Amino acid sequence: MRPNWHLPGADLLRRGLRTLGVSFADEIFTVVPDACFKIERTWTIINWCTYNPNLDCMYVPNPNPNAVTNHPTNLPGPTVSECGTLAPWAPTVVRINPGDQATTNFCTFWDADANGYRYKQIIKIIDGLSLRAPMLHRPARTRTG
Repeated sequence: MRPNWHLPGADLLRRGLRTLGVSFADEIFTVVPDACFKIERTWTIINWCTYNPNLDCMYVPNPNPNAVTNHPTNLPGPTVSECGTLAPWAPTVVRINPGDQATTNFCTFWDADANGYRYKQIIKIIDGLSLRAPMLHRPARTRTG
């Protein structure tokens, strides 16, 4: 499953920094009130040329601007890029929490000298369909001759 969020990888590649490390770790919850199960996938991206394992990574919050848990506006992950970056890599501007009075420009999380970035993606498996498959009927063949 491809994440719907972007870190400064495109900009780093333009600058000739191609030693990026991307990893994720999953935590699975089988008892959740609004889904069959939920996966909390924590992504980490680092530049191996400058990464220091003794330093923290920049945490990028998962925006949930709508109070309705599974509302479509809560689904896309943010784009983190330098302020002023043009589309399609422009930074996301959205409320992080439903009660926030102002939106947050995710360029505030961009740092050209960041040790790395960490982001928690929420994946919910919601099944509203029955497991029974419809019966398919084919007319019986008849042989002649």
